[in-house]
Amino acid sequence: MRRNAVLFVAVSLLSGLGGSAMALVSGIWILDLTGSTGLAALAGLCVYAPTLAGPWLGGLLDRVPRRPLVIGVDLALAAALLSLLAVRGPGEAWLIYAVSLAYGIGYVLVDAGETALLPAALPPARLADVNGWRSSAQEGMKLVAPLAGG
Repeated sequence: MRRNAVLFVAVSLLSGLGGSAMALVSGIWILDLTGSTGLAALAGLCVYAPTLAGPWLGGLLDRVPRRPLVIGVDLALAAALLSLLAVRGPGEAWLIYAVSLAYGIGYVLVDAGETALLPAALPPARLADVNGWRSSAQEGMKLVAPLAGG
């Protein structure tokens, strides 16, 4: 069971770093492509706006098997991130917005799915400690990610 706890915290650490860096990088990339700070801010909005739909997305998560959904969302996000290789100029900036929005939706689904799967992977005695470490890792990466993203 210790292995599961370490894996959950490690995944939260890497996911937090990647998610926060992605939110910053998309804005910087749009700014570099277009020169518009307003359009760059819109990229950040695309990442964080789906959290407003969290209750509805959580309801979706409760109606389907969680593990396959989390795996499927992660694979879809990997494909979406690969599509960013097609961005060559300001004309393809819409693709960054689309991927940012998909990333925001995926972040909400995966975070809720991981939280729901955690009790099944750990004994009740370790659950509080791992939740604390997991939350600390996610929030700590929000401090480190600006350096990595920039």
